[in-house]
Amino acid sequence: MSELNRLLSDLSSRDDKNNKVMLVTIPGNWGFRFARLFLALFATLAGASSIAWAISNADFKTLGSHFSVAALLQDERQTSDLRGGPGMPRPASTQATQILAQLSDPIDVFETLPNHIRTDASNIQKIQQIRKVKVQEEEPASFHVESVNLSAAQLSTLAYENAQKRATEGDMKKAISHLYDAVEYNPRHLSAINQLAGLLFAREQIREAEAVLRKGISMTPLSSTLRVTLARIYQKTNREESALIVLIAAEDLLKGDAIRLVSMRAALAQKLEKHDLAKESYRWLTEKEPMDGRWWLGFAVSAEREKEYKDAEKAYQKSVTAGGLSDQAVAFARQRLLYLQSVTKGEVKNGN
Repeated sequence: MSELNRLLSDLSSRDDKNNKVMLVTIPGNWGFRFARLFLALFATLAGASSIAWAISNADFKTLGSHFSVAALLQDERQTSDLRGGPGMPRPASTQATQILAQLSDPIDVFETLPNHIRTDASNIQKIQQIRKVKVQEEEPASFHVESVNLSAAQLSTLAYENAQKRATEGDMKKAISHLYDAVEYNPRHLSAINQLAGLLFAREQIREAEAVLRKGISMTPLSSTLRVTLARIYQKTNREESALIVLIAAEDLLKGDAIRLVSMRAALAQKLEKHDLAKESYRWLTEKEPMDGRWWLGFAVSAEREKEYKDAEKAYQKSVTAGGLSDQAVAFARQRLLYLQSVTKGEVKNGN
């Protein structure tokens, strides 16, 4: 005890002021609690400021990476744990639950974001672009264009129909152009060839009309229609020999109106005094149409010119009974029949 008093007296002396030890009051338990509370409050404020700064400056992709389903579920679980234990009912509607229910539509998710994020200039353009893509995907196609490849025959038919329309409207120049297309697509389109030649001939393009017909005949040598048209052009331009040559063809092999071709050939041959060709042509006609008096009359005339009087006499009789002749033709046939009968009687008398 004496030793302790001696030490205290030394410390309180004036000479040893520099060596004096100051006593500090040791805080109690309430001081430590106040310090911890102050530090926790400071950390909370600092963290909140950092989060606000990050949200306001982060781009849309960074925000999307933190805005995850796992984080929402974790927040939901922590909220539920704080509000009650396992036996307590959990809240049914929170912000996380609402956002999770709307994840099927990204546009709705944007609407749930805070207003300062949705109106931020850095995010508006990106949101509008995604919305635009969304709307384009939902809009149905207004129409669908499908290309169709037409065959040459179909193109020819289409051009021919257009030519008919133009001809009806009186635009013969366009009609001729369409007919040329029809013939080019289908060189065997007989109607297009025939009509094209007729229009060209009407416009006095005679050489062009003949060229079209000759090419058509070379492609379809058994077509009677094209041969008759070309023969008529030759006949109208005083080329009857050329017309007769065009009409010479195997009658039974002809396609189309062979009767018209052979009748024209027979008349031309008779006019050109080629009676043998005329007689054979008329004979073929009488076999095809025996009830037409014209063919019998033509055969009778050719047979008489060939001095085949018996055949001519029978043909004149047939022409009168078959019918179809004009009164003048019937009178001519009867007159020739009387003449041949008199000739026949005279020959018989002379023979006796």
